[in-house]
Amino acid sequence: MILLALLLWLAALHCHALRQPKMQRLRHRPPNTSPYPAWGRLFLPLAALAVCLQKPLIEALELWLGTFSAATLAITLVWTLRSRLQARP
Repeated sequence: MILLALLLWLAALHCHALRQPKMQRLRHRPPNTSPYPAWGRLFLPLAALAVCLQKPLIEALELWLGTFSAATLAITLVWTLRSRLQARP
């Protein structure tokens, strides 16, 4: 359950990042040409919440927010490393 919620958050944050102009420049893409749909930013976190709601409510909210924090950290590290590696001559 935790892994599935984490994967859904990772996908949602990745979709969100790829729709940002700065991230599109890092990937050398023209603006507003993300291959990922915009609905992923809304429905994937809700799907993660639905997965977490199999637990009691307070525990589910803690799990949902915890997986968000872990996914945010992972996405941030990946995009930071990617930009640093591209910046090297």
